[in-house]
Amino acid sequence: MAQEPGLGPLGFPSHGAILSTTAAELDPMQLTRGLLARAAGGGARVYSRTTMTEYEEGGDGLVIRTSRGHTVRAGRLVIAMGYEVPAGLRHQLVNLNSSYALASEVVDSFGLWDDRCLIWESARPYCYLRTTPDNRVLIGGEDVPFRDSTRRDQLLPAKQKRLERHRARMLPGLETETAFAWAGTFGETPDGLPYIGPAKNYPRTLFDWDMAAMASSSVSSRPSYWWMRVAGVRTMTPSCSPSTATSGINSRPRASALGS
Repeated sequence: MAQEPGLGPLGFPSHGAILSTTAAELDPMQLTRGLLARAAGGGARVYSRTTMTEYEEGGDGLVIRTSRGHTVRAGRLVIAMGYEVPAGLRHQLVNLNSSYALASEVVDSFGLWDDRCLIWESARPYCYLRTTPDNRVLIGGEDVPFRDSTRRDQLLPAKQKRLERHRARMLPGLETETAFAWAGTFGETPDGLPYIGPAKNYPRTLFDWDMAAMASSSVSSRPSYWWMRVAGVRTMTPSCSPSTATSGINSRPRASALGS
């Protein structure tokens, strides 16, 4: 049967796309647990439900205080927790955006999209699509500059309608109905790349600030493992990455739609 005019081999209306294999989808909770388990197996000590309330840098090290009343002294501190870093530093390095996403009810078939590749538009504003293990279509995007969480959430009904229209355009012939819709906040550096290393006024603190890991929907991050030698601190490449069995990472092809 001939395809409708303007539809590519995957069934998406687009002027063209780049199909690559360097992409994956992951369960962030499962990945985090797998990484913590691997670190603990190597001798790291993990303290759950413990918040760092303040820390001070001095000439010979750092003093860290926690919500449980303990004090930790260290030579270096690594912060790898998204944009939850000192406010002054956050404003120097990142812009916050509100983003929106929705998931459909379970579908019986994805039609020509049978390989369920990750879809990422190059358009601005962009949208992305992926599937879920229980056969739902997830679409997100419609980003706007972040002002506050109240304003972000007030926009959700209108953004949901826009995403539903975009989903219908991208998946012609696929009957879908929205089951869940939500909004969140993520950070973005000027060049879109992670910020890894020390920052001004924080010489003993190293930041691993991966914007992909900060996306509110955790939709189509491409996991990268960074091995650094910065500020005199050497990190070694482990013999292997966390296994997919414990990390929740599923490799999928990725199609970047151009001019769609």
